[in-house]
Amino acid sequence: MVSGDSLVILNLGNNQAEKYFLSNYKAPSFGNYKKNETDKPYAFESKEEFRKLVIGKKVNVTLDYVRKVVSKETEIELTMKFVTVLVNTNCVQVILA
Repeated sequence: MVSGDSLVILNLGNNQAEKYFLSNYKAPSFGNYKKNETDKPYAFESKEEFRKLVIGKKVNVTLDYVRKVVSKETEIELTMKFVTVLVNTNCVQVILA
């Protein structure tokens, strides 16, 4: 669990871990302590609720879209993968909303 709207998933097929972002859902963000920014209200609670839903469970992940962005700090192009996550047949984004 990285934040309230992103997670790292282990692919059981190739044993590789990869970071994904929930599509169509934006959780309160954590602050950047290096820049002296504070957390948004309920950032921790959002992450914790998300963690409880998916940690240690097998999930179904559907890739919705991919977005390429350039990091403001490093100017390196990053690929962000946005997904829909289902636990059993329940959509995580709907539960969190």
